[in-house]
Parts: sequence; structure tokens; C-alpha cells
Amino acid sequence: MRLKIIIISVFLLAAGAASAQEDFSSRFSVRVGAGLPGSGAEYFTTNVLPTSYGMDAIYGDYTGDLKTIPAISLEAYYLYNQWFRFGLDVVYCSYSNQVLSGITGEVKKNRNGQSFVFLPTAAVNYYHKGALNLYMALGVGVGYYAGFDNMENNVAFDVQFTPFGIEYGRKFFCFAEAGLGTAVNWVRGGIGYRF
Repeated sequence: MRLKIIIISVFLLAAGAASAQEDFSSRFSVRVGAGLPGSGAEYFTTNVLPTSYGMDAIYGDYTGDLKTIPAISLEAYYLYNQWFRFGLDVVYCSYSNQVLSGITGEVKKNRNGQSFVFLPTAAVNYYHKGALNLYMALGVGVGYYAGFDNMENNVAFDVQFTPFGIEYGRKFFCFAEAGLGTAVNWVRGGIGYRF
């Protein structure tokens, strides 16, 4: 136990000394981006209609095509040192579809839902040279799924893992990243500002 305390103390002192030696004129950054929606589409469409068999499966009600917008994100970060930053990632997405009559094809119900995901996020910058920055990030938080009438609880656990991200620019910059997550999946990109 005592050894753990010593190791943690040495780590904190070294991190503090490293950050004190570096001169960062821009410790904060904000980013606005868009990407492919994550699990919200699955949450919105699963268990909308009960599973049916026989004639009911042929003539029963069905859902129309799912319509969604790109997942829109707003992020704010604090740069602790050259290699580490942390902040908050907020992601919004909107979904809609229709429940249609299996016999007449008429619209029986219009369904609309929005997801609001809040992810405290930490990022490690593993390469930094000039205006180029390569990083990886992990965000873990919760999402609120408003209007998802098929969910018992409209709050869900959310996670976002970005094994590869790239930023290019100094004060104003652009970014692109690839990753997996429940908020944004596969790709996301956008612009940002450091101050």
C-alpha cells in the first residue's frame, strides 16, 4: 500500500513538473463535428412492433424506413500537458419513421425521437509536430433518448472509443477520427478553435 502511494506521488509530481515547464498559450479547445450515428438507430427501431407469425406476419403492421440526421457533436477540452487532455463530448441526433398498416398501407403512427449523449472524455496525444496532432480517446457517459417509445428506460450507458484521430492546424483546426461507439460510429470530422 505504501509503495502505491509513493508511485502515485512521484507520478503526480512528474506530471506537474512537466506541465509547469511547458508553455501552453492555448489550453482550451472547442470542436464542432458530425459523424455517423451510433446505437441510437438500433435503440429506436428494436421492439417497436411485437414479433408475429402466420397470417399476422404477412398482414400485420410494419415500420417504414428510418430517417436520421448525422450525429452532431460539440466538444470542449482542457489540455493538461502536451500528451493528455480531457473534457466533455455532447452528441445530438434525431430519428423518425412511421408505423404503417399491413392491409391498407396507411400511416398509423409517426414516430420521432432525439438522443442526447454526454460523454466525459480523455484523450492521449501520441504524436505532435507543428500543426499536426495524432491522438486516441475514450469517453464514457450516459445518453437520454427522448421519444423512444419502445424503450423501458430512456437513459442508457454510452461509450465512445477513438483509436485514431487527427487534428491539423494551430488556433483554428480541422479534425477527423475513426472509432466505435454508441454515440458516433465509424467516422466523425469537423472544425475547432484553441484559446
